[in-house]
Amino acid sequence: MVTSQKITELGNEGLKVEMTLMPASDGNMYGFEYIHPNGSNKRWLNVELIRGNMGEPRIIGSFDCKRISG
Repeated sequence: MVTSQKITELGNEGLKVEMTLMPASDGNMYGFEYIHPNGSNKRWLNVELIRGNMGEPRIIGSFDCKRISG
């Protein structure tokens, strides 16, 4: 279940959506950031494992998003 969500417009056609998932089915907490820059056809999703201790290394994955027509 998404516990928080923030949507920011980036120009006329861009968008940034930030979401937090606490806890996920695996017991961990994750932060998601979907980005669609203004004037671009590119989109991507960044996912970060939220750390319990700020001294731990950050674990971040970045994924290209593609529209699938169906």
